[in-house]
Amino acid sequence: DSRWLGGDGAVTVPLGDGRVLWLFGDSLIDTAPPYRRSEAAFVSMLATLQRLGVVGLRPTRVRAAHGWSAKRAIAEEYYGCHVIWNAGEDVMCLEREPLLAPLSGSHPRAADELHALVTKEVEKRAALPFPERVRWVVEQQLRRGNTTQSAAASGLGMSARSLQRQLAKNGLTFAQLREEVVEQRAAQLLRDDTYTIEQIAVKLGYSELRSFSRLWRRLTGETPGRYRARLRDAGCVR
Repeated sequence: DSRWLGGDGAVTVPLGDGRVLWLFGDSLIDTAPPYRRSEAAFVSMLATLQRLGVVGLRPTRVRAAHGWSAKRAIAEEYYGCHVIWNAGEDVMCLEREPLLAPLSGSHPRAADELHALVTKEVEKRAALPFPERVRWVVEQQLRRGNTTQSAAASGLGMSARSLQRQLAKNGLTFAQLREEVVEQRAAQLLRDDTYTIEQIAVKLGYSELRSFSRLWRRLTGETPGRYRARLRDAGCVR
């Protein structure tokens, strides 16, 4: 959404083999472009961990999907490491040891229950056919404004080339699958009068309205405005 609303919080779930899952809640109200959201999430994550008492935690590497900002020096000073801009993905790598340290306010029973829930969800996703797993990852990344093939491959724990090969075995390309996801999400948003068509284009990762309009016309044969007007006439816009 163009605005975020939530509550600060974090909980760790041990996954075994020295792996720990961190779950975060962010208290943010933001109308900025998608790339600003990733920066806000990184800053909020670090601040939350520090408030929880995680000692010595600093990023070892930060990659940003967008170009460097006017406050580049401030960003690098805050992170304490070099930031790679225009990287095509949003990634923040943290030191492993501080994350493995137990929290002073940890709740073992809650951790066990969360671990069971996470394990069940992971197993459910792993059982999906490969194209559906890719589609799910793209849907999640679309909400964050980054749906590149390399980002999707990273989310699936594989290389971009492996992703391409696996999709080819199913008679698909990443571009085709991404367009399907964008079309589905755009149709949902166009039914919601909360957002202007310009805002919808930004939410779908388009910096220019005409790029989104051109895609929508190719997929549906009509402009986003005409599509929404037709739905409104039919009483399908809320």
